[in-house]
Amino acid sequence: MRRVSFFFSTDKFSQLGEIALVESDEMHAGSNPPNLLNLKVGKIIECVRHENADSLYVSRVQINQDGDLLQICSGLVNYMRQDQLLNSEVIVLTNLKPSKMRGVRSEAMLLAAEKKSMADQEQIQVKLVKPPTGSSIGDRLYFQGFKSDDSPSKLKSNAWQEIQKCLKTNSKGEAFYEFEDAEPCYLQNEQESNATAELEDAIIR
Repeated sequence: MRRVSFFFSTDKFSQLGEIALVESDEMHAGSNPPNLLNLKVGKIIECVRHENADSLYVSRVQINQDGDLLQICSGLVNYMRQDQLLNSEVIVLTNLKPSKMRGVRSEAMLLAAEKKSMADQEQIQVKLVKPPTGSSIGDRLYFQGFKSDDSPSKLKSNAWQEIQKCLKTNSKGEAFYEFEDAEPCYLQNEQESNATAELEDAIIR
């Protein structure tokens, strides 16, 4: 919030006053605000190696209480074992356009944090972004100030690329969106608990 002094007058009086102007978070989101993302809490119920790509897993992820599943290809083989992924609760970007990765259909994306190792700058560390405390499978997550009851339409790849540049974790591993010099907007559930990753000061992909 910022304050602006103003002067107004009428035939009867003149007065100096002050008005508080509330700046919407949308003013600091560029042309593609983060409420374009349809982010849901999911659970990995199956995880196998991709038959045609050594670096890819193919997972089936439950994304609601009815048991509906999405198939997701993820490049996590070099960073996590299958048993670490199986039965994990994850954050799923559900409104990307489906694509084929080495012949296998991928219908969504898992949110993960990434940074270079402090010990070896050639080594990349990757950790999944975990749902906020108190979340249930199928819950939709929002960035502070960008909550919308509408279900977002399919996300264009250039829109995702622009938004992704603004996604990070802080020194506590909390996931947030930050456009230029605006205040960070944390990724939260309805209880306003923050999503986190076991990786501090990282980018999110």
